[in-house]
Amino acid sequence: MMQVRVWLAGVLFVAAFGVVSAASYSFVLGDTPEQAAVKMVADAVKSGKADVIKKAVADADKKFADPSELMHMYRPRNKAGMGWGPNAGKNPAADGLEKKIQEFAKGVPPNIANDVANNVEAGRWMTALAELTLAKVPAKNMGGGKTIKAWTDWSNELKETSVAFTKAAEAKNGANMAKAASKMNSLCINCHSKFKE
Repeated sequence: MMQVRVWLAGVLFVAAFGVVSAASYSFVLGDTPEQAAVKMVADAVKSGKADVIKKAVADADKKFADPSELMHMYRPRNKAGMGWGPNAGKNPAADGLEKKIQEFAKGVPPNIANDVANNVEAGRWMTALAELTLAKVPAKNMGGGKTIKAWTDWSNELKETSVAFTKAAEAKNGANMAKAASKMNSLCINCHSKFKE
């Protein structure tokens, strides 16, 4: 009887381990499903293959019921946002995409420009979010300038600018990072002035 119990405990342990192993690697490490979805699209963006990006966006889009949930990803890491790159910053209040875009729009010090790993990954996350924003284009034009064209144009510009930011980050070019961040900040302000409720 004791052998049966030991054997059963072993089987249950292996089964439980299999379930955990089958879970999303990102989620096991603490990502929310939404954060993991953005990172999945960012990985596709890194591949540079349009078909891979398209499929990742279609899969990830299901995690976001509406555009406001995408905007939450710009919040600091401790507020369930993406944070700034894979390594958490020392100041939790500033460790978010929106906060860093605003900060970098004023200039990027050399020591910050040298943080290639965080800056490049954050750039890819912003490109992923732009791709996902494009997937949330309104079904029809609305009043007050809330048009399909405006949404698409701003989202495409955000995508192009985040790609430019990523390239500048790879080159440790603080001036170009700041230029891209400034443009992204303006795009966000302009888009929110029309579409944010």
